[in-house]
Amino acid sequence: CFLCNLFTFEKTCYALVINRHSQFSSKEFRTAFAAAIHRNRLKTGLPVSFTESGCLIPSAVLLNQKPLNTQCTITIPAKYNPDHAHDAYVSAAKQTDKLPNVLEILYSGNEDVAALTRLVAEGFQQSLGAVVNIKATENEADLFAAIRSKNYQLAIVPITAQSEDPSQFLEQ
Repeated sequence: CFLCNLFTFEKTCYALVINRHSQFSSKEFRTAFAAAIHRNRLKTGLPVSFTESGCLIPSAVLLNQKPLNTQCTITIPAKYNPDHAHDAYVSAAKQTDKLPNVLEILYSGNEDVAALTRLVAEGFQQSLGAVVNIKATENEADLFAAIRSKNYQLAIVPITAQSEDPSQFLEQ
């Protein structure tokens, strides 16, 4: 899986996961998707309960009584660059003969997660020129079943801390 961190909500961090067994496994596609996420639009378009995270660790995980994600030195998000995203997408599309006419992003969750997914899809449509459908699964179990079976293209996936202990989080 390729993870592109999006936003965090308390004990959960949401990430874009790209099926590495799909036609989107190339570096060019991953670059295109990462550069097409308009994080400033997400900041203004999501409920205030969502906060931007620079790494894939929810804010509930603590180290020395401070959120571990504020102590990260490695950041994952790429900078929003629609021109670069489009060029990378077109370049990658030329290298594959199986590119679908429509991208599909799976997600599971409440209306807030649906809003996050819609904003990511809108960014892809604007930057990549792609038609993007979003599809809600019945529950998280169905989302993770689709991922395990490799029956998806892209997914917004929750990464949830079960406790404040960093070692427990890293073991899960």
